[in-house]
Order: sequence, then structure tokens, then C-alpha cells
Amino acid sequence: MEKLKLKLTKTKNFEDFLSWCKVKNLRKPTVNSYILAWDMFNRIYDGEIEDIDQSDVNAFVLETHKRVKPTTVNQYLRHLRAIFNYFELPVKVKLLRYDYEPKVPYTKSELTKLLVKPDLKTESFLTYRNWVIVNLLLATGARANTIVNIKVEDVDLDDYFITFTTLKNRRTKRLPIPAVLVDILRECINYRNGKPDDYLFCNSYGAKSTVNDLYHTMCDFSQSRGVEKTGLHRFRHTFAKEFMLNGGGHPEPATYANTLYNRANKAVYQSVRCRYTEHD
Repeated sequence: MEKLKLKLTKTKNFEDFLSWCKVKNLRKPTVNSYILAWDMFNRIYDGEIEDIDQSDVNAFVLETHKRVKPTTVNQYLRHLRAIFNYFELPVKVKLLRYDYEPKVPYTKSELTKLLVKPDLKTESFLTYRNWVIVNLLLATGARANTIVNIKVEDVDLDDYFITFTTLKNRRTKRLPIPAVLVDILRECINYRNGKPDDYLFCNSYGAKSTVNDLYHTMCDFSQSRGVEKTGLHRFRHTFAKEFMLNGGGHPEPATYANTLYNRANKAVYQSVRCRYTEHD
């Protein structure tokens, strides 16, 4: 089936691409990434889609690279490549080469600061919520989008399990969690005072948090504790480091995520709590 025979407007063409995304049942975050990349491209390019050539792609790379990191440029390029391929444009999209800077996990002193429980009588709800999230991140290595989609009913306080319904691979996972974390989540649920189908980590208005909102409030939380490192994904790296320090070895890439989720979470979290928090 041929796609572009009539000269349509740029907006109409992109709507055609978004309709194709719906047919493919792509995840909303993926579609939003396409929209963002397309918006960034159109800040530089002002013609029609069928007129895009290699010089336009090169100009986008050069101009965007002046303002953002190479990793961000490559994120845009990956999504633009899918758009260009859909419209069968005669362009080649090559990712930038750059020196990889490994994300440094949180240190012992930083974790000690982050794991100090806030005073519920004097601290804000968001501060307490973010402290609970820190504990959950260190126990599971979950991604931000997984965290914001957890509902109250996903936490099984009786059998010590938590269910992740929103994962990158679009599957569902039910994970065992240690007793210490169960106690923290039980207190959080009581403090949250929400219905079973409410989102557990809501914003200050009781509505569902977004990943962007969570990122910014967690940055504020870290800096308020004197920790300059930020980034939710850094907790995932910290989880992996603790897993290996606990004798987990280095799993193969194909089984890495499953190994972290299924075998490491209880041992890693118990080790972190033991080493980085003061005993009552």
C-alpha cells in the first residue's frame, strides 16, 4: 500500500504517521517521544515532509548538538529515523559517536542521607512520598514510569508482594518484597488514605504523578538532603551495583533485568538498609 502520492500539508502527513502508531498499538510514551522529536526537528526545518533531504537532517544534528548532549541528540534521531522510514524518505540517519560517561551510583554517604526518614509532623507529604519511593527504588530497581503507575491495590501487604503493571516490555511482574519495605508501604498506604484503584504515589493534589513531575520533585528531595547527584535511573544503577556486591555476579544482558527483579531485590534491599541506616 503506497503512502504518499498526494502533496499534503506537513501537519496532515504527521497525523497519518500518528494514526499508523495507533494501528501498531505503540505505547503512549513511545508516541510522545515521536511527537517531541518531530517538534524539535520542525524548529529547524520549515518545509514539507516529502522535501526533506540529507542536508536538512545534517543541519538538525549540527544545530541540536549545540544545545543538548549527544545522548539526547541520538534519542531524537532514533525517533526521527522511524518517521523518515515511514514516509520512505531518501535520507540516512546516523547516530553521533561520543565518549561514554558511566552513570555513577549513589555512594554510601549519599544513601545514608537519602534514607533518613522524614518527620511526618513537620515534613510535607511530597517529602515523605519521595522517601518511600527511594526505598522502593533501592529494593526493586524499577523505572520511573513503573513507579508512577503503581496503584494501592498492587501492594499485597499480607503476602509481601508488589505487582508492577507498567514495564518497558509491556508485561506484568509480581515481586516479593522484604518485611521492612512492607512496613514502610503499609504506613504509606495508611497515610495516603486512598482507594484501592488510586495511584499510590500521587502528587500533592491527590492526582496521578507524571514522570516529569516525579523527576523534579525527587531532584528537590535529593538536594534538600545535601545530595547533588540526581536522576531516578541512578537508583537502578545503584541497585545493580549492590546486587553485584552481594555476590550476584554479572548476568548476561538477555537475562539482566529478570535476574535483578527475580533474585536480587530482597537481598539487595536488606543489605542497603543494614549498611546505610542507623539501627533503632
